[in-house]
Amino acid sequence: MMKIGIKYCGGCNPRFDRVGLVAQLKEAFPGWEFLSAGAPEEFDFIAVICGCTSRCAAHDGLEGRYGKFVLDRREDYGRLCQQMAEAEIKYQNQKE
Repeated sequence: MMKIGIKYCGGCNPRFDRVGLVAQLKEAFPGWEFLSAGAPEEFDFIAVICGCTSRCAAHDGLEGRYGKFVLDRREDYGRLCQQMAEAEIKYQNQKE
């Protein structure tokens, strides 16, 4: 099972439902374990969910084995899913 670390911004933009977006990710990637990126874990992938382009969420030092994506607008959801799918392929290939 792949582990994804989720890091949220401070949430100053009330029009961007960051938690709802992660709920969509959980539906799209049911085989993944979603954890807070602040936990002392090693992650396969990191998703930094920001509600605006100021990208205030501190994520220096957070790295996933198969990548990291910083989302700062809803329109990037498809790109995030694509990178997660690519990370999953790398993970599967490495297990073989």
